[in-house]
Amino acid sequence: MWRLVTNFLFLGKLNFNFIIHIVWVVQHACPLETQTYGFEPADFLWMLITCAGICVAISPLTGFVFNGMPLIMAIIYVWSRNFSDQTVGGAGEMRGKLLLRTAREQL
Repeated sequence: MWRLVTNFLFLGKLNFNFIIHIVWVVQHACPLETQTYGFEPADFLWMLITCAGICVAISPLTGFVFNGMPLIMAIIYVWSRNFSDQTVGGAGEMRGKLLLRTAREQL
């Protein structure tokens, strides 16, 4: 049972990419939790469990051993669908729809 949970906790070596991935989680999961699922916290947990289950189910097909990065991309995908008009900061300004396309390419 612990392998189902811990395979989502590994995001690679402790370097700049690791920090960026953690920033992505905070930047995209917090608005989802507070604004989209603010009145139903169990729905946010159900969304995470569903995304995690899908990541585990397709991991033999994709070759991912650790599913932390696919789960982050799933969170970003759900965020971009809910906040499609919001401007995203980073290396320039992107719209949520561009981020949606980028998230699809990452998976």
